[in-house]
Amino acid sequence: MHGTGPAGPVAAANGMLLGVAGAGVVSLASGIFAALDDIRDARYDQAYNDALGRAIAHARQMDVAFETALEVVAELRAENAALRRACEQRQGVIERMRARTAA
Repeated sequence: MHGTGPAGPVAAANGMLLGVAGAGVVSLASGIFAALDDIRDARYDQAYNDALGRAIAHARQMDVAFETALEVVAELRAENAALRRACEQRQGVIERMRARTAA
């Protein structure tokens, strides 16, 4: 016969306390796991943002290098054109000199 002696109400109270404590432990564990998930997500987001920042910085450096390369190529083309004109002028002088000596 349960509940007739003084131990019955104490056992019922202990059972209720254990139930509340168990629910508290589950709730605490759930909160801890949620916090760990948030920390993991924050670390991932930070790593992603860091990598993205490095990629953007590298792209800017490459853009500067590309612009510099374009300037160098333009200068080389201009120098090449000037050298071609000089060579053509010298060739013209050589041809005129040959024509005079052949005559």
